[in-house]
Amino acid sequence: MQANDVFNSTIDALKNSVALKKQTIAGLRAKRKELMAILRAIAPSVDSKMDSMSVHSYDGSDVTITINMYELDGFKDQRLMQLMYAIMCLNDVKETSTEQYPEYLNCDYKFTVGKCRIQISAWVKKDSATCKRVKIGEKTHVVAEYKIECE
Repeated sequence: MQANDVFNSTIDALKNSVALKKQTIAGLRAKRKELMAILRAIAPSVDSKMDSMSVHSYDGSDVTITINMYELDGFKDQRLMQLMYAIMCLNDVKETSTEQYPEYLNCDYKFTVGKCRIQISAWVKKDSATCKRVKIGEKTHVVAEYKIECE
């Protein structure tokens, strides 16, 4: 391998990265009207002191709005219910799904609105009066162990 080849491939990779970022920006700008309508509808339900919200896109075509809600009293907490109501009132809500992570007192809610995805990660307080982790059994996992032997 030649030093010049390594240097040139690094420059090429950076050029490709810049091109992808420009494509992402163009894609987001093309979706601005739809994305801003969604953000305007849901942003008032997100508490900037307790929660976080961000927009992600790899190439501008797939857009995901991620909302993390922390320190909820339960999964029927008013903050969470207001946000979910705001999402369900949007036009073109196509599909929804829910995944629970009991070991973390966390539940993820996923929505598809038009061409955008919205994911809410809801985290309940560990000392919640309404939600608790309940042990329902045990699992044992067998993990193979290896070592390296060289001649």
